[in-house]
Amino acid sequence: MNMFTGLLSGEKFIAVGISEPDVGSDVAAVKTRAVRDGNDWVLNGEKTWISNGEHMDLFVCTCKTGEGELTHIAIPAGTPGMEVRGIPKMALNSQSTSQIFLADVRVPIANTVGSIGDGLKNTLVTFERARCHMAAWGYSLGRRALEESIKYSQERTQHGKQIGWTSINC
Repeated sequence: MNMFTGLLSGEKFIAVGISEPDVGSDVAAVKTRAVRDGNDWVLNGEKTWISNGEHMDLFVCTCKTGEGELTHIAIPAGTPGMEVRGIPKMALNSQSTSQIFLADVRVPIANTVGSIGDGLKNTLVTFERARCHMAAWGYSLGRRALEESIKYSQERTQHGKQIGWTSINC
């Protein structure tokens, strides 16, 4: 069976690993390496701030596969050498966030997603869309926080007086 079967239907979850310690989202600076060994890739490195890492069925990892060359490689969950650790957060806990450690993880060259060396280009195209989404998300969180704080200030009293103003008593 194809390792991607079940992703579009929502039966399986995917996680994408781009960010790394000391690298963040600077895709060109990725340090995780994938080296060819016969018909396999051997991957070593660390990814961090990975959404859905603890629940994924498939991990798509951005790896350095040559000088100035990045490639996406799919790693099924539970592959030997891959360790997933949750990152505790103060907020936004409806989605897991993880660190993923890769130590001599071996997968077939057939697990290459797209073409070898197209990882940087494909990631930057994805970031163009994702950054617009994140900006809208941040705006909506800020807007909701403002609305809730106004509502609270209009309902809360301290020393017998309302702490906020309404349009009626301004």
